[in-house]
Amino acid sequence: MSTVTAEVPDRLSLKQVRANCLECSGGNAKYVTWCPCDGLHSTRCRMWPYRFGKTPKAFMANHGPRLLTPELMPSAAVNLDDLPPTWDQAATSEINLPGYHQPKVVVERPEPKRSLSEEERREIGERLRRARQKPR
Repeated sequence: MSTVTAEVPDRLSLKQVRANCLECSGGNAKYVTWCPCDGLHSTRCRMWPYRFGKTPKAFMANHGPRLLTPELMPSAAVNLDDLPPTWDQAATSEINLPGYHQPKVVVERPEPKRSLSEEERREIGERLRRARQKPR
């Protein structure tokens, strides 16, 4: 078993984490995808969020939160053979299995910032000037 710390992995150690997870699962990539070592369904593995060989932020940007959120992972009662085999299918498909509760996940995205009009900029500038001129 490799000895890799997953606290702040670099590119090389991300590959090592992925290799370690594959070794731990007996070479079964599907088991790595649905690994139960998330801290909710069994003990917590420090490498669990990095098991795809990517940072959690990069993985979530491409595949969503399902595979990196313990509450969204299936329990041990769900048969591994019935789960989708690939990351893309696992992250996006609906799973209708007994023992697996399909959570409603709403990903909130921040509203895009709007540009200030010229009039709003002048008004803010005036308020700042007045605030600076006030004696304390």
